[in-house]
Amino acid sequence: MELTLHRGIAVDRAAVTQVAARIRERGMQGDEGKWAFRWLDLRPHLSEILQQPSLYAEITRQTEEPSFSAICACGDAKSATYYACKHNLNEGEEGLIITFRSPILDCYVDCRDFLCTVFQLWDQATAHREYDDVAQLLTRSFGSAVLRYFKQAQRLRIRRLA
Repeated sequence: MELTLHRGIAVDRAAVTQVAARIRERGMQGDEGKWAFRWLDLRPHLSEILQQPSLYAEITRQTEEPSFSAICACGDAKSATYYACKHNLNEGEEGLIITFRSPILDCYVDCRDFLCTVFQLWDQATAHREYDDVAQLLTRSFGSAVLRYFKQAQRLRIRRLA
């Protein structure tokens, strides 16, 4: 199974044609825009990480596991357009949207765009939601395995507030 994804980058206006040609010739390497992204595979450490009394970025980055390059992309062209034409765009640059297909098993969800916010603020939103409603939404979006992490986030939040 494959996903169609969209990557939005900003490149120097004078280099747009060359960058686009390079992507067509060799595919994306992850160095086409300004951002380089490294992925840490924390799966071998999940049990240990989930036992921590709090989960800060410093904890999840204290691993000896090797990292590897990754390419950030969006599930829709509108979101990629935001990154190409607003979030990453500076004077003298032009936004570029790259649409590509990737095997679903090669894709990872970046928690910073949605999951971290939900895990941290699910009960503080203006449209207040009950835990069960949020758990159901997360299950529909990511499968039932996500509940293990959501429950831990809830326990950590309650412990921190006590």
